[in-house]
Amino acid sequence: MRTPRRTGRPNRLIVSPHLDDAVLSAWHAMADGPTTVVTVFAGIPVSDTPVPAWDQAAGAHNSAKLMQQRHAEDLKVLEAIEAQPVHLDFLDEQYRDGRPPTQAIIDALDQLVQDYDEVWLPAGVGGNPDHRIVAEAALAATIGRVRVMYADQPYATRDWSGVLASPLDKLETVEAWTKAVLDTSPLAPPRVPVVRHLDGGETMAKRAALAQYASQLPLLIKVFPEWWNDPVLFDKEWFWEMSPTEPKWPPLLLLPSPPKQEPTSEPCGPQDIFLSVIVRTKGIRPQLLPEALGSLAAQTSRDFELLVVAHDVTEANLTCVRDQLSALPSWLSSLRTSIWSTIW
Repeated sequence: MRTPRRTGRPNRLIVSPHLDDAVLSAWHAMADGPTTVVTVFAGIPVSDTPVPAWDQAAGAHNSAKLMQQRHAEDLKVLEAIEAQPVHLDFLDEQYRDGRPPTQAIIDALDQLVQDYDEVWLPAGVGGNPDHRIVAEAALAATIGRVRVMYADQPYATRDWSGVLASPLDKLETVEAWTKAVLDTSPLAPPRVPVVRHLDGGETMAKRAALAQYASQLPLLIKVFPEWWNDPVLFDKEWFWEMSPTEPKWPPLLLLPSPPKQEPTSEPCGPQDIFLSVIVRTKGIRPQLLPEALGSLAAQTSRDFELLVVAHDVTEANLTCVRDQLSALPSWLSSLRTSIWSTIW
C-alpha cells in the first residue's frame, strides 16, 4: 500500500474504486482544499496474468506494466493539485479470482477513515462490480461519520440520460429522477442528488487532469462519447450529503445470538445469515412486489427469500406478478426469481 506524504492535514478523504474514478466523479471536491484520495483496486497483478478484454482494448500487452503506468498517471495528477494518494493493494475485478474481498476492504477503510472529518464515497451507479463493492464497503466503514456520496461518472450521464434535461419544477420530474437513481444503484439515497456545475476554468482543469490518464481516457471516450463531447453533460457532478448513521453494526447483527450448540461430527454447511420475509395480502395490487421489497430496505443479509401469500387470486392474476418482476430496477435483474402458485 502506498501511504500519503503528510505536508498538511487533509480533512477530506475521497474513496475511489479505480485510479481515475475520483477525478471522473468528484473533481470539484478534490480541488476544494486539502484532500486524500484512496484508490481501493490499485493492486498490480502478477506479470503472467492473462490480459483481459478491457486492457487489450486499451492497447496493453501486459496488465502488470499497465497498472504500473496507471499508478504513475495517478500520482502525477494528484501531485499537481497537492492531493495525497493512498493506493491499496486489492486487485481489479478483471484480475482476481473467487469472491471479492469485501470484508478486507471494510477493515482497510475503517482504519483509514479515522484521520478524516469527511468521507466521499461512490454510489455504485452503472453496474460495475468494483464500484458496487467499494460503495458497500465504504458505507460499512464510515457509519457515524460525515459522508458525501457521489454519482459514478461517466456511468451516470449514460444511465440518467432520460432525466438530465428535466427541470425540477414538477412533481413528476422529481419522481422520474428518484426512479432513475433507484434503478441504477440500490445504495444511493432515494432522492434527487445535488448537482455541481463546473465553471469554465474547472472544466478545463478537469479535462487536463483526465488527459494525464492516457492509458484509459481514449477508451473511455470511445465507450462514452456523449459524456466527453457534450459540455452540458461533462460539466456536471452529482452528490448526496448523508447524515451520520447509527448503530455501528448492521441491524441483523444486533439480534441476540442463538444458544451455542455442542460440537458434533456431522458436516456443517455455511453459517450465513438467512432471512425469510412473509407478506400476506388479499388480491394482487399493482405495486405489490415493490411494496414487499421495500420491507427489506433495512436488512443487510445477502441471502434472503421473499414469500408473498396472496388470498383470493386466480391464475390470471399471476400475469400481473410476472409483469411486476420484469419492471423491477435493473440492479435486481440478477436475482433468482420464481413464482409458485396454489389456487384454492
